[in-house]
Amino acid sequence: MRMEDFKETIAKEMEARIKGVKITPTKSWKNNGIVRNGLTICKEQEDVAPVLYIDSFFECYKKGELSVEDIIEQVVCDYQNLSTPDIPDLDMLLSTDAFMNKLNLRLLNWQMNKERIEECHLLYHLVEGTDLVCLFYVDIYDEGECSGAICLTEKIKEKYLTTINSTQELYQSIIDRINLEDVYLESMKNVIKNMVNLDDYDENFISLLDEQEVQMYVLSNKEKKYGAYAILAEATREKILQVFPKGKVIVLPSSVHEQILIAKTGDEDIECLKLMVKEVNLTAVRTDEVLSFNVYQYDAITGKYEIVGEEESV
Repeated sequence: MRMEDFKETIAKEMEARIKGVKITPTKSWKNNGIVRNGLTICKEQEDVAPVLYIDSFFECYKKGELSVEDIIEQVVCDYQNLSTPDIPDLDMLLSTDAFMNKLNLRLLNWQMNKERIEECHLLYHLVEGTDLVCLFYVDIYDEGECSGAICLTEKIKEKYLTTINSTQELYQSIIDRINLEDVYLESMKNVIKNMVNLDDYDENFISLLDEQEVQMYVLSNKEKKYGAYAILAEATREKILQVFPKGKVIVLPSSVHEQILIAKTGDEDIECLKLMVKEVNLTAVRTDEVLSFNVYQYDAITGKYEIVGEEESV
């Protein structure tokens, strides 16, 4: 049985057992071309519906570990035990004056997300000189905490962003409101010290951190979540110049959440750095959080951000 047939079978059986709902097979695009298969379960007269993902059940079915009946019973149970989040009315959320202030960027790899962008008609901004693209998200808050985000589409722009003439204008409006307090720039030494209990390590380890010849700095947003875009902000230029007075840095794409900066000396072995980035991406970074396999250079004086060396294909 193919996945599409599997989803249809589960959906029909669940509709027969759960009254007052419409169950629709769906697929959800995640970062970097990852697709998850699920069932959207919508109650009557409700616009927002939960999605139950069934990829793991399909794998169990193919291996003969679970029958279709076993899976249906489990999915029905999962739905019945599903807590309903307090999701705001989307029309109200997207039509308020505060809507623009809730918009954020996510910096992703263009080639790894191109199919998703085109199929879902997402708004995007290509970052010149790189293999990267910015997508636009509006954060959803529940009791002061960010509980989710909606990726902006062309349809949303046409309905709620009528005063915005282009994605370039939208991009610039978000970049312009990023200030120094929104940018996180910390030495790798301090990041490591804050992550571990130094009482568990001997003095040699602590001395090694203090004596690093190449000083690395971690750049992100203040939330340290999807903060790789911070490299694009005007406020970041000022912050980098405080640490690197010459303004020229090599940028290693650690993940979609942060990037690593080192001073550019002209003696860097770019190919060696690329190999390091590749190894980390393949062994230590989740597939949906990989930013790029390239190495970049950034000039905080001019704001120029570009791939250094020959561009690596995905």
